[in-house]
Amino acid sequence: MSENNTYAFSPETSAADDAVVHSFGGFWKAARRTLKGQWGSAMLASLVPFFITMAVQAIPIVSIFSALLLFPLTVGVMLYFLRVVRKEPTRVEAVFEPCRQYWRMLWGYLRVVIFVLLHFLLLIIPGYVAMARYSMTYYIMLDDPDISVRDAMILSREMMYGHKWQLFGYGLLLTLIGLIILIFTLGIGMLWYAPFMQTFFAHYYEYLRQSYAQKQQAAAGE
Repeated sequence: MSENNTYAFSPETSAADDAVVHSFGGFWKAARRTLKGQWGSAMLASLVPFFITMAVQAIPIVSIFSALLLFPLTVGVMLYFLRVVRKEPTRVEAVFEPCRQYWRMLWGYLRVVIFVLLHFLLLIIPGYVAMARYSMTYYIMLDDPDISVRDAMILSREMMYGHKWQLFGYGLLLTLIGLIILIFTLGIGMLWYAPFMQTFFAHYYEYLRQSYAQKQQAAAGE
């Protein structure tokens, strides 16, 4: 990213105060507190895209392209929970907002997938490293509608510097907990756990965003 195209964050705008304690337990507690009193709308925001996806996948020919057609809804869920974490007013309809930027979101999806697959062609570990490296791309695109996909990926890589294995560990723990919930609740528990995971990762992004802003300010002051 060129110096003229630096994307600056302001730590004062972060509403993820609960996630300042940057540990798995800290983000877990922050997500739980955030969702208190909002479980109903949070579950609905997760279920709407799920049912739309199921309906589309029931159409034989269209189902082949469902991932491409419906990816903006995935980003829309991220947007909804990011606003919840920031304590911003939001509605379930927010999950459809990224559809207004369909081609931009689709290009972001394709570019990230291509980069990750190229790393997986090398070895398994480089593939997972690439997944973590570019994991914040869509959050960044949501925060700045004008940033290019390329610059969003570069910024994600910079933000994830020193955090890739942390994210991998968090993701692994959350997946294992999810499997236990899935098995012992016959899938019903995922109604609560799916929005919880989204909230967890939204808090994690806010922590990374704030940390990156602080590093920028420190570097500017040197």
